[in-house]
Amino acid sequence: MVEERFEILKSIRYKIQHIISIKKYLNYIDNEVTDNTESEKPDSNQRIWDVTIYDVLTNKDMNKLVKSLYKLNDKEYTKRIGLRKKKSKNLHYLRLEINHTGSGVLAYIEFKNHDYFKKISLSYTQVTNQTIAIEYKISFKKAILFTEIRNFIRNNIKSTYFTGFTSIFDNESLKEKNGDFIHQREMQYIRDIFQSFIVKKLFSNYGKKYQLPIGYTINYEKNVEFENELKNPFLMLSLYNKPEDYYILIDELNNSPIYYLYFSGNTIPKFPFLTNFQYLGNEFYYNMFNHIENMELTTKVTRYLLGNYKIVKKKDYLWLVNKLRALKDSDFKPNNYNESIKKDDWEIRYDEEPSEDNFFTGNNLTLKYTRIYNEYHDYMKTLLTTQNDTIVLVVGSLTLIFTILGILVTLILS
Repeated sequence: MVEERFEILKSIRYKIQHIISIKKYLNYIDNEVTDNTESEKPDSNQRIWDVTIYDVLTNKDMNKLVKSLYKLNDKEYTKRIGLRKKKSKNLHYLRLEINHTGSGVLAYIEFKNHDYFKKISLSYTQVTNQTIAIEYKISFKKAILFTEIRNFIRNNIKSTYFTGFTSIFDNESLKEKNGDFIHQREMQYIRDIFQSFIVKKLFSNYGKKYQLPIGYTINYEKNVEFENELKNPFLMLSLYNKPEDYYILIDELNNSPIYYLYFSGNTIPKFPFLTNFQYLGNEFYYNMFNHIENMELTTKVTRYLLGNYKIVKKKDYLWLVNKLRALKDSDFKPNNYNESIKKDDWEIRYDEEPSEDNFFTGNNLTLKYTRIYNEYHDYMKTLLTTQNDTIVLVVGSLTLIFTILGILVTLILS
């Protein structure tokens, strides 16, 4: 009870600090003197066409998401939903992954009154026999120029108030920071704005507590200088798709990775990530959700290993068992060929150096987490067995004591 109250107070304090930090940011941009040369920078004509966010749900979570779609206000949204909602009990949206993998379009939601958002499309694919990857793709009425980002944030940032996933930044000294630093922070705020819609209006599994992986589709005007920046980004992984002529930059120096898809033509490429979930399963999941998985592991398992908690909660143990089950599903993944991950189509560089590693293939993370979870499972199982034996011993001792007392009372009364 004391622990629950502490967590509630901690949550309230966190949300208040977040609002204060946003107020400082808004005060900074309201009082900033705009440099007239800003519009002459090569990136001033870049524009964000759409934003893509990823989450992973269980079958129970999927029922909640479908239900939330049907509950959206008809006066604010036009809805086309591909799955029927439950009536009295949960429906089975998952299927066994033996011969094929389930995937499809979950819904199209059009905004009737929003100043910026045009529509959001939800697609899904099965990752394992227990999990489904969801892709939320939000499109704009008009692509947002980089020079318009601050107005977008100013008009929408209040939607992030009183959420539990946002970052708290020290915005006291923004005047002393350079433009690139502030731009990175503003991209974080844009992430928060989109995720807050999903968390507040729909349903999210990880999004309530953690920042979800997000991708920005950005159009740019070709020039040699910027092409070199895309090929050799500082402390980022650069993936160049040669047949379709677009770049994916992966910024992993965040709570969850941010992906930038840069294209220069008239055709907007699609992020290939949902199909990677479908064909690569657990390996791709751990690439995208590595930070969240580590946080979940700390919350549900590591605290027992550190000796902070002596009594194992059944739900934490079952979480670990289900993780092991999901990892074993990789052995039964359908052997389908995925055109989007042909190695010869991609040129990969990290921190200005060519890389032979392929981001899209392999099983290094799957093997890593299988080993970790097996070791932790053995430890947790030992704790749980000892705990159950102790309970049996205590119950047996109490039963014996009360039996003897009962006999003594009977003899005295007789």
